[in-house]
Amino acid sequence: MCTQTTITSRSLQDTIGYFTKLSFASYSAQIYMRLDKWQSLPPDIQKLFIEAGKGYGKGVFERAVPYWEKETWPLIRKAGVKEIVLTKEEQQEFKKRVEPVLDWWKDQLPPGVGEKAIKLATE
Repeated sequence: MCTQTTITSRSLQDTIGYFTKLSFASYSAQIYMRLDKWQSLPPDIQKLFIEAGKGYGKGVFERAVPYWEKETWPLIRKAGVKEIVLTKEEQQEFKKRVEPVLDWWKDQLPPGVGEKAIKLATE
């Protein structure tokens, strides 16, 4: 499983034959900085980063979706990759069958972390 941007950034459209266009997680965008660098910034600069970051993820997503529709999905389709569209019933079956994988994954994490991540990804 991967996102459409993973397909095109790794040129997987030249390798795979099918894709299922299914929303199975949230999309996010982050800004990273080493802790020592962050701590070296003056408080007013830290505040600027925090304020700018509040709208950053939403802004990235608002620009990304139109780009995907105009550029990414057509590139994948042009390569001859066939799109599979799941019915509502098939989507429910998918969710049901992935539950054991999610349960295993949650067991690999500290208590509560997996549940919190799943809740964040599916809200």
